[in-house]
Amino acid sequence: SMWSNIGPQGFWDREGQLTGVQLPQTAFKHTFSALPYLLGGLTNGQASGKAGVDARYLITPELTAVGTLNPDFSTIEGAIQSIQFSHSERFLPDYRPFFTEGGSDFNPSINYNGIGAFFYPQRVQDFNFGGKVYGKFAPNDTIGALAIQGPDGRNDIAARYLHSYNATSSGGAMIVGTNSGGGQNTVGEVDQHLRWGKFGVEGLTAGSVGPGAGGGAEEISTFYADRNLTSALQASEVSNNFIAPDGYFPNTGFKGLTFIEDYTDTWRHGVWRNFDIGGGYTSWMTMEGGRYLDGVMASASIETRSDIHLEFDYTSGSPDRGFPRPRTPAASRRYSRAS
Repeated sequence: SMWSNIGPQGFWDREGQLTGVQLPQTAFKHTFSALPYLLGGLTNGQASGKAGVDARYLITPELTAVGTLNPDFSTIEGAIQSIQFSHSERFLPDYRPFFTEGGSDFNPSINYNGIGAFFYPQRVQDFNFGGKVYGKFAPNDTIGALAIQGPDGRNDIAARYLHSYNATSSGGAMIVGTNSGGGQNTVGEVDQHLRWGKFGVEGLTAGSVGPGAGGGAEEISTFYADRNLTSALQASEVSNNFIAPDGYFPNTGFKGLTFIEDYTDTWRHGVWRNFDIGGGYTSWMTMEGGRYLDGVMASASIETRSDIHLEFDYTSGSPDRGFPRPRTPAASRRYSRAS
């Protein structure tokens, strides 16, 4: 449920605003909490042990600091990867609490379809110490910053700043760095998200430096989102030597266009809950001008009030290198629920 109805497109600027209420100034207290652990055992007669601690400090009601020393993730369920064949690396969600807390503050995203993720926690499988700060430090300013120290001298950092110009537009920047793989790699990114009513323009540009790196990644997207119908046209480019060791970019060395058309509707009463039908066309070339991918996608789904979901999907791409399925509005919401 939501208040008020933000519509099938999910425009959060339409949500209800509670005004005229003054909260008590003494209601907030800086809160520190810690959860230490100690594990011990015997292996072939040899004693072994491990100790660590997770800590959290509430700086303000909307700004939190988290730290962990020798984290133990043995009880955290990992994401299961499908055995279905794929031409490119699959995206897997990360369920470790250190990364899920404030995770949305660490990645810029383009509505409906994106070229990748600049910080992908699955790249950091093990670490000894980590600290992060995330949340709002001002009404229109959000930050996310983390630092991780791993085995063999590996260090990873990620920091993002986002400023909201108004209820529908924002701009941000991000930096991600790691010294894994025998050298220091750094990726810098700047993004803008602008919407005027039903029409929007988004864009991001990034560059990488380090051993073998030096290329960039860019994406610009224009979209028109009516009550039920969404149309989007996107231009993307990821160079051959754009290297992001801590990121997720399943396709590199291409440039081209993607077109998306989607219709979605919801019902408040009756047997049916929502319906979505859409499709997309992608035409990408290699950086040298050859054909990288031409493909089409079509999808139709319907969901009942009793949580029965029926879906039909069709994809066709040439050459046979896999097809990046454009993320339509309804597909984005299904993906968010699944994650």
